[in-house]
Amino acid sequence: DAASAQFHAIAGLHGLSKIHEYRTALLREGSLEPLILGVRGNSKFSDSEIQHEAAAALSNLALEEPNRILIAKSGALPALVTLLKEASTSICKVHAVTALANLAESSGEVHTLLINERCIQPLCELVQNQETHTNIKQSVSRCFALFASNTETHRQLLTSSVIASIKILLSSTRDTTCERFGVLTVANLALCESNHSVLLKAALLESLLLLHKSDDVETLRGIAFALHSFSKRNENHCALEDANVIKFLPTLLDGMDQNTAFQACLATKFLCQCDRCRNTFSDSCGLKPLLNLVSLDNTEMKQEVAATLWNISLSDKNKKIIMNENGLDIISTLCRSSENELSYLACGVIANISEFQENQIRMVEEGIIHHLQYAMLPKFTSVNRESIRAFANLSAAKENIV
Repeated sequence: DAASAQFHAIAGLHGLSKIHEYRTALLREGSLEPLILGVRGNSKFSDSEIQHEAAAALSNLALEEPNRILIAKSGALPALVTLLKEASTSICKVHAVTALANLAESSGEVHTLLINERCIQPLCELVQNQETHTNIKQSVSRCFALFASNTETHRQLLTSSVIASIKILLSSTRDTTCERFGVLTVANLALCESNHSVLLKAALLESLLLLHKSDDVETLRGIAFALHSFSKRNENHCALEDANVIKFLPTLLDGMDQNTAFQACLATKFLCQCDRCRNTFSDSCGLKPLLNLVSLDNTEMKQEVAATLWNISLSDKNKKIIMNENGLDIISTLCRSSENELSYLACGVIANISEFQENQIRMVEEGIIHHLQYAMLPKFTSVNRESIRAFANLSAAKENIV
């Protein structure tokens, strides 16, 4: 009969849409209209099986970048959003939300079309419904993260409903994929300083920190990225201090992923502009993992470690701890670098720790004079200035004057 014929035709399109090479051709040959009709379920022949086959086909077709704008402008979006809200089966909702997520892999105009179809609220309702299957929430979380990558959508995302949904994804799903994309959503939103106040007031920072021991590399990377964005703004430091962010950073520094460690290092650098944070960081055993990053073959990482150590070494307490952590040997190597900025920062750290009287004799005994002399050879003004500052501090100990 007609219903069976429609089902088999759409199922056939679904099957063909699984093949990468056919996806663009299917749109070119006019497959969109029957698929949209199938998703709508308005004809007397349509049922949930037809709807889920049609939505699944659209989801596959949306995997191809050239297809996304065509699908978004074709009338498919209202049909998918309606199916998302009214579908009688979970499988229909799965395919509908996955289709929207695949479309959201595009940007700009497609995001605007999706937002204009008012898809945000039904997505939030799916997350906030405890009976919603986890695989549906996974696709919703991906939608949020992709929308948040576009600053033009931030106003629509910074609503109480979306924020409540993000907090659920971060703390209540116990699903790695939901957590990963939830973190990425916050990290993307945190790229705009104008969003920080809303995000911090909503306690999303605390939700991020609950995941700091996650086994998922992307989740940890997103957390570190968000903390870096928040810490760059001095106005946020009180909130970050109150949340004890500095205590969580050593864990992020100590992981296997260099991108996570780099972002965590940047966050540490900015937060350690405050004396209280400097001491809390060292009390949290943060110096060892920070110093270990120097062993990586990454000049940019070494430079940021040196800049972070500069801030940390402004505290008298940390001047001694750096020495006890074998920091002088590590910093001495950096001061001999051919990179002017790196050598300058390292010499600055040496000058800082040489201000502490108990360090001065030991530093000379461990050969720091030779390293400083080597650093001064290229005659870079900034390097020379910090080296001379270190020499002046070291000469304060009578035992060092020969």
